[in-house]
Amino acid sequence: MIWFSKLRFAAALGAGLIIAPGLGFAAMTNIEWLSRMEQIELSRGTMADHVHAQGTVRAVDPGAGTVTVLHPEIGSADKSIWMPAMVMVFHVSRSEVLRGVKAGDTIRFEAARRRGAVMVTRITKIGR
Repeated sequence: MIWFSKLRFAAALGAGLIIAPGLGFAAMTNIEWLSRMEQIELSRGTMADHVHAQGTVRAVDPGAGTVTVLHPEIGSADKSIWMPAMVMVFHVSRSEVLRGVKAGDTIRFEAARRRGAVMVTRITKIGR
């Protein structure tokens, strides 16, 4: 029976390797891959509540898809997200979120739990 389990595992692994390239995952950047995973989560209805907050941008790294923000204590209505006031590096859900954002900007932002992490989904500049 052990050989049958190993055969089933090998078949599943092989199917994954055949299917994944057909979906185009192999040629995706990190941000494109994260966006695709977000679309999958949306289709499954697994999205958590959003948090709306204000903060000051300390750094932006478009290549890594991150923004560093000094923010006050934040928490979602459903209590699935809570953070004390701190400087935190957030990943963004899409690269477009970082467009026009620079260190020193005062922002309003939305964050939500995506792919097991709290990610910034929208940024609005409110000052410098």
